[in-house]
Amino acid sequence: MTTAPRIRLIVNPSAASGRARRVLGRASARRIEAVASDSAEHLAELVRSARAGGAGAVALAGGDGTLTSALGALAAPGALPVGLVPAGSGNDFARDLRIPLDVEQALDALPTSVERRIDLGELSGSGARFACVATMGFDELALRTVHGSRWPRSRALNVYAALRALLTYSPRRLSIEWEGGR
Repeated sequence: MTTAPRIRLIVNPSAASGRARRVLGRASARRIEAVASDSAEHLAELVRSARAGGAGAVALAGGDGTLTSALGALAAPGALPVGLVPAGSGNDFARDLRIPLDVEQALDALPTSVERRIDLGELSGSGARFACVATMGFDELALRTVHGSRWPRSRALNVYAALRALLTYSPRRLSIEWEGGR
């Protein structure tokens, strides 16, 4: 009898304005090893240590930002299978891959999930990886304000960040390259 690989579930408790924290108890009820991250840096550290600790896969409970933080922590794309429990505010990536948006269903699916390969983007210079969205320009400036704030995530913070970005943004030149094109 073959046993499923051990999955370490890393929960971003600040995703969805703190609502993702509930995933910890739901995972525990299913005997899924789950740990909460304290920050983006801690989340990256937990992803890196999952492989060293013998995990056969890492799953993330959070949204698109949680996924982006985790991808940057992997030594190389494909080094460790990554699962997703949609617990963010938008969950665009989960929708694109048709991952169940219901947390209970997504947790139940983890042990029997089938690995799929996806394309990743990588920013030259920083080496940052992304799977769903790469922000630049106005959106990037607003997100920098949100992520750098000590205020809790909220609509008010998003509005403040957008207004601040409107007042300070200036366009930049960029080029986009992909396999076989520019």
